[in-house]
Amino acid sequence: MREPAGLSRLPRLAVALGMSLLFWLYVSSISDPTEPQTSTIHPNLPIAVRNIDQDLLIVNKLPSANVQIANTGRNEEERDQDTPVPYVDLGNLMPGNRMVQVQVDNVNDPNAVAIQPAQIPVWIEEVHRTSFPVTTRYIAADTNAFDPADLRLSPDRVIVRGARRNVSRVAEVRMNVDLASLSPDAPQTQTLFATDRAGRSVNDVAIDPPKVLVRLPPPATSTPTP
Repeated sequence: MREPAGLSRLPRLAVALGMSLLFWLYVSSISDPTEPQTSTIHPNLPIAVRNIDQDLLIVNKLPSANVQIANTGRNEEERDQDTPVPYVDLGNLMPGNRMVQVQVDNVNDPNAVAIQPAQIPVWIEEVHRTSFPVTTRYIAADTNAFDPADLRLSPDRVIVRGARRNVSRVAEVRMNVDLASLSPDAPQTQTLFATDRAGRSVNDVAIDPPKVLVRLPPPATSTPTP
């Protein structure tokens, strides 16, 4: 006996539906080229410090950070626009040792970012300041052209600041001047550096200002006798 036309089409319809379902599952399982399921890693980024009080300073060396950004739903142009900036916010923190959360700025979606390390140790101390006169060391052999005492420094005193234990090591703030390069018409800017009692550089301090202006006054002119 011949089957009704509607019943004969049921197996073919079931097969078609099954194939459609399998195709949909296959398409859903692969990655869309415009939405890569990968991530971009930015390694060894310096960690910036924000909102630290001007009378405080960090005395330990901060580590670098690795920032990983998930690329889901983002094209290549959008990924290239990301330049993550890891930082720590030290606002309202007092001196002491503490663990601080690392945050990241300049990213489109903060929820798609992973930071390693997530926290870093920060050692905060009060800034210590001491005033020092500027000492001049001459590196030219011939000083007969003029008297070194005639040199004018601006300023002639500076402030050394840093952690107390580092500032206490400073015995002198000086500059080296090549007398052969000086002339009354050419003021020079000289860089200052701090040294300890043995003459070794003390690098863990800041000098304010870091440079001074050295000027040689013009020679005095004699008044003709009337």
